[in-house]
Amino acid sequence: MGVFDEFDSPESNNNLYYEPPRKPERDGVEALQKTRKTMLIISIVMAVLLILTVVLCAVISSVVVKDQVNAALKEYKRYYYLPEDYSSATLSVISSNLDSVLEISCSLSSNPNVAGKATGFIISDDGYVITNCHVVTYEYSTGGWINTVKTGTYDTIVANFIEGSTLHRSAGYRLELLYTDSRNDLALLRFTGVKPETIKPLTFCDSDMLTMGEETVVIGNAQGYGLAVTNGIVSSPYRKFADSDSNGEFTVDVFQTDAALNPGNSGGPVCNMYGQVIGVATFKIADTENEGLGFGILSNVVIDFIERAESAKGIEVNYKVA
Repeated sequence: MGVFDEFDSPESNNNLYYEPPRKPERDGVEALQKTRKTMLIISIVMAVLLILTVVLCAVISSVVVKDQVNAALKEYKRYYYLPEDYSSATLSVISSNLDSVLEISCSLSSNPNVAGKATGFIISDDGYVITNCHVVTYEYSTGGWINTVKTGTYDTIVANFIEGSTLHRSAGYRLELLYTDSRNDLALLRFTGVKPETIKPLTFCDSDMLTMGEETVVIGNAQGYGLAVTNGIVSSPYRKFADSDSNGEFTVDVFQTDAALNPGNSGGPVCNMYGQVIGVATFKIADTENEGLGFGILSNVVIDFIERAESAKGIEVNYKVA
């Protein structure tokens, strides 16, 4: 037996034995901390994803709701929210629209006795003007054995702003007639030659949104005395009148108002409380039995007329719609 034989196994000596190494307790603590960090990161990522999902859903919902609201506004009547400085519809319309309405004088150079005074208003920055067809035309008799009544067009049309306005001009402004529609009683004109320094067009509203009872303001050149204002309400947002001409029968779409309309108001704008044009003053029913039966051509009818004029004349009228 050699010198080291007694160490060949643990049993050979009770005082000497082998014990495998143990992992320190710290390893378990570090593993637990690592797990906690991983769980925290996962929780943060999930929270961020949740927030992003909520925000995205909110944005999508907002867009959908906005579209639904816009669609609803077309279907239902608008609600009126008065401005903070509101005092009356009439004062508001006067302050914003008076320099957009024109006193119109029409005459025939070959016959000074054939003349008329009425109203028009500016509809675009490039100087286009709307009035009634009957404002710029006149009827005359041919005489002779077969007497017939024909329609002629004034060769001189002069417009001016209310006296006292900075745009008022002693000689007025010349207008040229571009297009007419006798059935809807509308005419499109344009400044020619000298133009106003400032052109302020009115804005059309959607006449499909008219509500019975809403306020109306009419600016017109009643009796040729100069621009004046009358007010009232929409008595009925839609009326249909039957008429006829040499081409047959037709109907005219108008609204009814109790605002005073007098000769010379023809072609003037009828505005709502926001100063937007709801239509064009055209005629009234006046007799001993009736009162407050004035009528205006609906703004949407006017817009259709402008678009037909654009197509027929090869022009572009940059009118504004609210």
